[in-house]
Amino acid sequence: MRIRAYLTKDGNTGRTKGLSPKRPMRDMRHMAGKLCAQLIVLGLFLAVFGMPTGIVLYFVYWVVPLFSVFPLLIRLRIATEHYSDLLHHDCPALFVSRTSLSNWAEAYLIGAHMEYHMEHHLYPNIPYFQLKRFHRLLDERGFFAGYDGEIAHFLSGGYIAFWRRLLFRRGGAL
Repeated sequence: MRIRAYLTKDGNTGRTKGLSPKRPMRDMRHMAGKLCAQLIVLGLFLAVFGMPTGIVLYFVYWVVPLFSVFPLLIRLRIATEHYSDLLHHDCPALFVSRTSLSNWAEAYLIGAHMEYHMEHHLYPNIPYFQLKRFHRLLDERGFFAGYDGEIAHFLSGGYIAFWRRLLFRRGGAL
């Protein structure tokens, strides 16, 4: 069985796992669920801290980070997964995507289930929970073996390690 079919098909039904066509009703339920979650969080703040303090703390510790810290983390993650010095040169066959083999703290705070980002770009229909398994299959089959000097193009070693290399490098390409 081919790798993609093995990772994306349900063994019982033969249907593709993790994918469904976009449906307006499903999107509406998703947005309603997000709104309910926000109301629950606001309600918890109000229940614990009272009326005026709860609202202020909700905005200070929930809404403000949503529009300040969250975009920063997303930007750091996207740059880690897609930045290359080769983007500054005329390179028509450039494919820049990187797997961030990070520790549990980085994966929890920054990862958002996209640590195996290069694998996601190779086969976007593989559900995120199968990407680690796909990475192991690629490694077992020698996919990364021929790139010893250029392994940083595919594996970042984690978000913090990538940014440390990027900010404190001395002349070498990334």
